[in-house]
Amino acid sequence: MKYAFLLSFVLFFGCKEAAPGNPIVEYGTIEIFPRYCKYDNDVRKLNSNFKLFKKGKLIKEIKDYFDGDNETFKSETGNYILEYKTIFNYKRTIKFELKEGEIKSIFLCFDFLDYELDKNILLIDELKNGETLKIYFQSMRCFGGSEKELAVIKKEGKLEVAYESNKYPLNESQLRLIREFEVELKSNHSSGCSTIDTYKLENIDSKQSQLFKDSSCQWNGFENLLELLSLSR
Repeated sequence: MKYAFLLSFVLFFGCKEAAPGNPIVEYGTIEIFPRYCKYDNDVRKLNSNFKLFKKGKLIKEIKDYFDGDNETFKSETGNYILEYKTIFNYKRTIKFELKEGEIKSIFLCFDFLDYELDKNILLIDELKNGETLKIYFQSMRCFGGSEKELAVIKKEGKLEVAYESNKYPLNESQLRLIREFEVELKSNHSSGCSTIDTYKLENIDSKQSQLFKDSSCQWNGFENLLELLSLSR
């Protein structure tokens, strides 16, 4: 009888602690993974930033690099908003809910860019019959450098690309990749790397030209373009 009374006493007060006035805090786990989703770049060179908010309050922030391949931590259940900037200085927002005992995996695409938002007139779209758009690329590193160029030629309404003394017809998907390259090139690139990549786009017939520099070591735009166009060797 005595032990039954003590058990009832413990259960009574244990239930009071779980009452609405003192709710039990429930937790889940958040995993945040930095990724290149379009390009096969080295994720270790990423400036893997993010801010995590809950009910309008900043609860976690990473400004530079992750300690490892990802950031994993326990957090209270509820609705969250995560913000981060891509390598093109494009701000993205992810909203998600974390439930009790759940492991929520969030993948951040740091090479994402919404190309439809860009309203600039692209040199590739301005090409007329008989004109050539050249893409000059120079990379200067601490110990040497390299120079390359690629040309897009328009003849009788059709486009072809010239690279290393070879010419290839361009299909619609390849043209889209070149357009995306030009949009990415005009985006805001961060700095801080000792390697400086210089790009010059020039219509050699109309003499229109644009010059860009990238010292982020996070984009590798020209090499990635060659890879996607299946021109790299």
